[in-house]
Amino acid sequence: MRRQTLVLLPIAAVVLAVMAGIAAFVRGSAQSAMDPRGARVVAFGAVELPLPAAFRPSGGRTNQAWRIQEFQARGVGTLQLASEPLDGATFEAACLRWFSLPAWSADPLHYRSRGRDHFFQPLPLFRQGAYAMHKEGKALRLVACFDQGGHRHWVELRTSQGFLPEQEVFHALLLSLRGADGTGPGSRLGAALAAIPGETRYRYLLPLNVLGLFPLVILLLPSLLLWGLGRRSGRLPEAPQAVAQAAFCRPFVELGLVGGGQWKFLVACVSVVDGDLLVHTFGTPFLRVPRGSLPGRMRTGRGWINPPYLELPLEPPAQFLKRRWLYGLLPGRFKLRIYTAELDALRMALGG
Repeated sequence: MRRQTLVLLPIAAVVLAVMAGIAAFVRGSAQSAMDPRGARVVAFGAVELPLPAAFRPSGGRTNQAWRIQEFQARGVGTLQLASEPLDGATFEAACLRWFSLPAWSADPLHYRSRGRDHFFQPLPLFRQGAYAMHKEGKALRLVACFDQGGHRHWVELRTSQGFLPEQEVFHALLLSLRGADGTGPGSRLGAALAAIPGETRYRYLLPLNVLGLFPLVILLLPSLLLWGLGRRSGRLPEAPQAVAQAAFCRPFVELGLVGGGQWKFLVACVSVVDGDLLVHTFGTPFLRVPRGSLPGRMRTGRGWINPPYLELPLEPPAQFLKRRWLYGLLPGRFKLRIYTAELDALRMALGG
């Protein structure tokens, strides 16, 4: 791995630490919201819900015949529990109205309504139920509704976290519902809930481990870009005679240019022609160091990663053949480091 790529490692490490912190917070918040210790039973309509202590009451209200209770869980979102007496309308008709369904479907349904993507699926929740999801801005609404014991029930979790642990919390709440006689929501409910992430193709919520991809992308994409630039920059000179007359000629050599208050790494073609050191980038001359300025001034060493390097000062009559005006403006003197495993062959060609 070249040095310019290694510069990205600290950045990727910082991003990895941040992503790991976010993942730990999301996972920890979800686990707290599913912890049964200290749970209290909340009744609404004809059912009861043992609500974990992480959900704290945040208000209640009525809306026509609906009685609504709200709870907040840090790092998870807002839970809404609501119920109303059955009014004679069929469950299918209520769902068509609530979720703006294009038509009733017994299978999972993806559709657009009011400019938003929606998911709807009938659910074996007590006597009859349904599951829906859609986004409103940055918030995701997960809704389950069902009929039971002469009431229509609504369970909603609104969250701004876009990861599956929030859905796991919602599903755990649905599975812990109990009727007035203590019966659960149905033996088929668990399997139906487990299939929903696959049915939605993770369109609304992502697995938490996707956060680990961000540091990889930060490292991989620039590395590929640098590799592509290096293949272009370090290729052989466009002039064939520059290669034919060279005592030493190696493409794709890494160079370190020190000076002007900066370290600059680049990939170039290094050759020795008539004792002069020539550096080509992108197939054209970049730097020329006459042989008369080299004897006694070359130094070898080994950096913190291999291979070894040959270092030489760039003082007149050394010439920059590209961007001369820029290097003329930069203060201080320059040094050139040539990193190559063929150090002996290069020194011999330079007369050192």
